[in-house]
Amino acid sequence: MPTRTIYCDESGFTGYNLLDPAQPIFIVASAAITDERAREILTAAFPDYQGPEFKFKNIWNTNNRSGLLRFVAHLAAFENLAFIYMIDKRFAVLTKIVDFLIEPYITDAGYDFYDDGFCWKYANYIHFGLRSSRRLRCWMRCSRTIRRSAGTPRPAL
Repeated sequence: MPTRTIYCDESGFTGYNLLDPAQPIFIVASAAITDERAREILTAAFPDYQGPEFKFKNIWNTNNRSGLLRFVAHLAAFENLAFIYMIDKRFAVLTKIVDFLIEPYITDAGYDFYDDGFCWKYANYIHFGLRSSRRLRCWMRCSRTIRRSAGTPRPAL
């Protein structure tokens, strides 16, 4: 079986600073297409591009923006060969808080916190309840505290 290359790229990575207001979303995307086909699409979309590598930031900061429309026109043919995952990083922090602070108690009580997607429902209810700025500041302090205390024993209720 021939080797197949799958290209992956990310945007919004800020390391441990998941609450960076300048980059609140993390995205990872991949496409399973040949080098030749990728080159054809990029060359057709951006015929005058001079950079060593096609980077969105470089394209956006030049006169190549119209090429983005040409590029997007090619994407429909690859809908079954592409994958995109996006997450609000504040929500990711919340899910870790729920995993560290709530899941152990629910598991100790004899329930499967992850059964039937309950963990996601629970985190979503909290997420939508924390939309005000005062609550968000509290949430941010809590996430920093959890990051510092990860691995320490939890108190009994």
